[in-house]
Formats: sequence, structure tokens, C-alpha cells
Amino acid sequence: MSDGQGDVARIIAPPPLLFFAYLGAAWGADTLYSWNVEWAPVLPRIVAGFLLSAFAASLGAWAIWVMAKAKTPVEPWHPTERIVKRGPFGLTRNPLYLVLTTMLLVMALVVNWGWFYLSVPFLFATLHFGVVMREERYLEGKFGDEYSSPKKRVRRWF
Repeated sequence: MSDGQGDVARIIAPPPLLFFAYLGAAWGADTLYSWNVEWAPVLPRIVAGFLLSAFAASLGAWAIWVMAKAKTPVEPWHPTERIVKRGPFGLTRNPLYLVLTTMLLVMALVVNWGWFYLSVPFLFATLHFGVVMREERYLEGKFGDEYSSPKKRVRRWF
């Protein structure tokens, strides 16, 4: 266990900020150079976007509820109080980051701009290397086998 001083995952930035940074960068890039992608008709893209956003909203609400019930903060820049293994955390170790990535994909589907599609893998990579990997080191250091054991059973992403 940590002594409490510096007892946080050393992530590069708050994940919602990363989401909005990539969203803004894609929007700004499209303002400079419009890049529409004509790969599917509007209705199927809107339906897919609606279904994915419903999935993401449900997953996010479920994950936040489970963390609140476990009395551990959702924000990775606060000290983690306990390892949550139930609910969506039994399916994926990172449901909230999956939600952010999915919502950027939803934006891409709805507006059909190439810059949004391009930003999705960059957000995913930034979350993976700048947040998830750092959180995992922190959680293994703080909780040891209590974190390592479920980590072997539950996938990192999906």
C-alpha cells in the first residue's frame, strides 16, 4: 500500500479532457480542410450511432454506479480506494475508456467526417498508453495480487 503521498495513477491527462481534445482537433481539422467520407447512407449510420451511443451511455452509467456503490472514485487522478470486480468491470477492465472511444466513433458515424474516423484510433492509443498502462502500474503497485489476479481473467478492453 502507498503512504498516501502521491497515491494516484500518473496519467497524462484526465480521460474526458483527452476525448474533448481529439473531438476538438477533428472538428478544427475539418474546418481547415473538409473531409467527408462517403461509405454508407445516412440512415444506417444514424441507426448505428444511436445504438452505439445507447450502449455507451448504459455501460458508462452502470460503471459509474458500480464504482459509487464500491465507494471508490471514478476519477483516475484521485487515489483508488478499492478494486472493483463486479458489473462491467467483470467484462472489461476499462469500461469508461471504452465509452469515450465509442462516443468518438459515434460522432464519426453521425457527421461522417474523415477526421473523426481518424481521431478514434489516436484517442484509443492515447488512452491505452497514457492512461490505462499507467493506471495498471499504479494499481499493481498499490494492490498487488488483489489487482493482478482479476487482471488475468478480465480483458483490458473487450
